[in-house]
Amino acid sequence: MLSRMENPINGYLLRDKKGNQLPGGRLEFFEDDTDTPANVYDAGTDLSVSLGNTLYADAYGLLPDFELTPNQDYKILAYDADGAFQ
Repeated sequence: MLSRMENPINGYLLRDKKGNQLPGGRLEFFEDDTDTPANVYDAGTDLSVSLGNTLYADAYGLLPDFELTPNQDYKILAYDADGAFQ
């Protein structure tokens, strides 16, 4: 089974359960086992530049480069461009 996110050199491609890319899809990040949004951060900024809790994939399914808070568990929800949960 392919990963939902794949890192091809310098980016993450958002994929569905079957491994198909999700162009225009999004990821939403929450604190583990809650509905409390959890921020992700711009890569290389030492967690000083927040990207919010939602990342959007471009027309190819490529997500912006991001970092997660170390030692924090996340719940991550993936959606396609039509808003269907994946």
